[in-house]
Amino acid sequence: MDKKCVFIGSKDLGLKALKKIITTCPNTILGCITYDDSKDIRSKLGDFKEYCKGNKIDLIILKKPNELKSIIKKMEPNFCFVIGWYWIIDYETLKLCNDGFIGIHASLLPKYRGCSPLVWTLINGEEETGVSMFYFNEEIDSGDLIAQKEIKISNNDYIDDVLKKVEKEVFNIIEHQYPLIIKGMNNRYKQDNKEISYCAQRRPEDGRINWNKTAEEIYNFIRAQSHPYPGAFIITRKDEKVKIFKSEIFKYKYYGTPGQIVKIEKNTILVICKQGALNLSIENKYTDEEIREMFKYGDILS
Repeated sequence: MDKKCVFIGSKDLGLKALKKIITTCPNTILGCITYDDSKDIRSKLGDFKEYCKGNKIDLIILKKPNELKSIIKKMEPNFCFVIGWYWIIDYETLKLCNDGFIGIHASLLPKYRGCSPLVWTLINGEEETGVSMFYFNEEIDSGDLIAQKEIKISNNDYIDDVLKKVEKEVFNIIEHQYPLIIKGMNNRYKQDNKEISYCAQRRPEDGRINWNKTAEEIYNFIRAQSHPYPGAFIITRKDEKVKIFKSEIFKYKYYGTPGQIVKIEKNTILVICKQGALNLSIENKYTDEEIREMFKYGDILS
């Protein structure tokens, strides 16, 4: 008999993963658990409601993390599938399912365990990332692996490009592995503890550009936080925050003080870095006159 699953997730990727599971293996989902994230601009709560109603899937909307345990006890699934979930699931809850909790992480575990792995991957200038399907345990992202898929990152990829690549592989890994999981035929193997690294949670102030980095480092920093994320930012002479979503490394050497503005053109400023210089694209919402007010030739961005 096929194993039964409770789906736990939120946001766009979570909803798409639920749809993929239903398409791949109908009638294996006992119910769907999400939480009220309606104040988050990324929320898909309304779409979860509509989809679950249309497909006759019981939807439980949590208000607090500690509600999850009692719901899992009541539903008694063989396993839970988790994606797009931003609340910690305590170990006592993880032990409630005989076949555990299974999730997907956007890195080649055990590398980049923790928060915002793709952002940190681009900040560090990595040339590959990946998708890992794994079992949860008491330590963050450290459980046994089921499958992994490598993803190449080009030097021209921004975070949105990488997110699209990851989404494609998430669907592929679900399509190939989920049918094996419900039959109890999936692989399970330990992570290589020699490769462990962790990612800290990103804070809004972490998006500020540090000009004492090289042009390449800042270029990576900007593309890691571009759309659909909030963006890297600079502070103008009038103490205004300006978001930067695109940049280009100046092809010649340029000597000067890090943060010094050496050229201002329409929607572009050229800024000295610790090594080299970087052309920053200013958002189109600013007029030429506003840009000239915010930036002056020779200014030092702090």
